[in-house]
Amino acid sequence: MTTLIGCILLLLGLLHWLVEPLEAVLTSVLRLGWLGWLVLPLALWLLSGRQWDQTKP
Repeated sequence: MTTLIGCILLLLGLLHWLVEPLEAVLTSVLRLGWLGWLVLPLALWLLSGRQWDQTKP
């Protein structure tokens, strides 16, 4: 039980340190209005990568 609580606290701490900076960046980007809505999909598109079809006849 103690291990479970420790794991949950560790996970919450990691999420806090990872999500908090991301939230700050996204908030500052989205405050720019239309520019944020242009940059965010572009960044998601660049990060998603291209999936190539590897099947060859």
